Amino acid sequence: MACAPPAPGQVGFAYGLFFNNPSQPVFRLGTQSQFFGGTNVWSFEAGEGQLDYFFFGGGPDHTMNQVLQRYAELTGSPTLPPKWAFGYHLSRWSY
Repeated sequence: MACAPPAPGQVGFAYGLFFNNPSQPVFRLGTQSQFFGGTNVWSFEAGEGQLDYFFFGGGPDHTMNQVLQRYAELTGSPTLPPKWAFGYHLSRWSY
């Protein structure tokens, strides 16, 4: 997940990128590119050639909460353990 800081007087833009691939990924963040006029380029690739990723936008308000909500819709959110597990866990500590 990433959040770009806004410039003065502009609205920030939050986004998320979920890279779902069983092979080893290669990330090149901020490398110089001769093809794009020497600007910084972010690139990523998969070792086996299959590229499976999901992009999450921040919605109309560009908030990180919207990005996390959309990520949870894809992967599911964790469930809380039962109440007895909290007491059991705390009673196992030796104070």
